[in-house]
Amino acid sequence: MQVSTGGAADALAVRQRIEQVPGVSKVVERTAEPELLTFEVDSLPGQSARADVARAVVQSGWNLIELRSVVQSLEDVFLELTGAGTQIAAVPASESVQ
Repeated sequence: MQVSTGGAADALAVRQRIEQVPGVSKVVERTAEPELLTFEVDSLPGQSARADVARAVVQSGWNLIELRSVVQSLEDVFLELTGAGTQIAAVPASESVQ
């Protein structure tokens, strides 16, 4: 899911608070603009932490601007599972094994 907060929120404080929500497995900051912080939040398999994340943001005194599901494509899931999306340094042809 993607969570956007506004107001006088500190990015580190928001991330740490969301990480404490039961069912949350990972929190990654995506953008930090003057009045908008956006995080990608992953839940543990089989769990939905949406309501608890929203509650945590609001009860901490931050403005909840947006909370939406982010659906990965099948290709994104494949690349994540296989590690095929990582960069591999190219070896110049002159150094290749013959």
